[in-house]
Amino acid sequence: IEAVGKLNLANYVVITNEDGTYATITEVGYMEMGNQFKTVFLPGEICQDLVAPNGASLEAKNAVTAQSFSGSPACKIFGEDVKCFGLMNDAIGYVVPDNDYTMGDPVNHYHELISLGQGVASALMDGLQELAASIVRV
Repeated sequence: IEAVGKLNLANYVVITNEDGTYATITEVGYMEMGNQFKTVFLPGEICQDLVAPNGASLEAKNAVTAQSFSGSPACKIFGEDVKCFGLMNDAIGYVVPDNDYTMGDPVNHYHELISLGQGVASALMDGLQELAASIVRV
């Protein structure tokens, strides 16, 4: 992933931190159209379990780690009728729930091969939480 960013093969920049870890900057968004439609804007190809109610892979019994997803999916943040536009602003690869992320099963979990890592889903959902808290309703 670092090489992809440094070679500008994708539209994001990878930053090397002083402690040897890597980071990138991306953005999330939200839009409402009256009372009829609301959507989140997320970078990358999003596992729909992170958006829709009752996402199976968010539950421990269905996740490869046998743990539940610790964050809140978009439907819990903005309501069950929220939609998602993926690949918005940045193409950061697949976004797999942290609890269902594995590099040990490429047949059933190929998404991880084109992903920024295990913590991406929770980071994006945290960003949506911050965004929701900042919305002022009139």
